[in-house]
Amino acid sequence: MTELRTTYARRKAAGICADCNEKPPAAGRVRCEQCLADHNASNQQRNASLRRRGICIDCHKPKPDDERSNGLSRCHRCRERQKVNRRNYTIRQVAKRKAEAAL
Repeated sequence: MTELRTTYARRKAAGICADCNEKPPAAGRVRCEQCLADHNASNQQRNASLRRRGICIDCHKPKPDDERSNGLSRCHRCRERQKVNRRNYTIRQVAKRKAEAAL
């Protein structure tokens, strides 16, 4: 695992795409535009397959029967965890902005 991280860090430092190792990455990213599009497409296909089978895209566990027909991608537990993570992120960002403004 550490070896993979080192490889991607070297590619990022060299200013080349972390996937294809050829083109420069898109602004603020580690992948070039083409690799980013390919990565997003494969994620969308995987998530669509999981949704069709009634499996949560986060924990990869089958969703309960009452949640399968709601069309949502995540089970109730993962949706709640996502809400908490978003709320905590927002709180941290607001605190960071206040601290920067105070300087």
